[in-house]
Amino acid sequence: MTWNATVVLWAQYGASLLAGLATTLELAAIAIAGSLLLGTLVSLASLSRWRPIRAIAAAYVDFVRCVPLLVHAMFWYFGATELLPPAVKEWIYEQDLSMIAGATALIVYSASFVAEDIRSGIRSISSGQIEAARALGFGFLRSFRWVIFPQAIEAVIPPLIGQAMVITKNTSVTLMIGVVELINATRRVQDATFRIVEPYAFATLSYLIVCSLLTLLAMRYERWAKGGAVA
Repeated sequence: MTWNATVVLWAQYGASLLAGLATTLELAAIAIAGSLLLGTLVSLASLSRWRPIRAIAAAYVDFVRCVPLLVHAMFWYFGATELLPPAVKEWIYEQDLSMIAGATALIVYSASFVAEDIRSGIRSISSGQIEAARALGFGFLRSFRWVIFPQAIEAVIPPLIGQAMVITKNTSVTLMIGVVELINATRRVQDATFRIVEPYAFATLSYLIVCSLLTLLAMRYERWAKGGAVA
């Protein structure tokens, strides 16, 4: 089989692949933002003074991480909607159900890993910093906002960028519930053209570029952080 670049350059198929890439990036952006928000809340719950709240956070992390992402996607697509009130279910079915279910699954699943990264960052802050904030009259929320969180987020940015890479690649799982992301679009082009190498080469290169940009971002941040530390 000879290489035929026109498969990915031809207007019809090239547009399909680019649309799939755009959906992948959109889904990844939603999942990254959502998992960061939910993961932060779970990490705070895991550090709560109240044992029941800590237990709930720990159970969430342990349960979600032990269930494969594909099972999460299937549950949110086929099962969760049936548990909703009829009016809400009807509204969701009028929207893009596969996209909503895929984004929800990615957020819920990824947040369990993000929560552990953020919790580790918060625990890396010495107790002296917290005591100093309390001595200045800061309450818990002000201490967390102005003293703990800025230092913790600085420590966890590199692993969070790594999580962003994982989330971007995990979007491919949503093809199983009908999301026309990059891999789903690639499969459709393959079925239409009977070409395998060219569309999958495009998908591989796309993931490589996105992950390389995220890696470059992490490297630049580490250099900036070391420069700030030296200064």
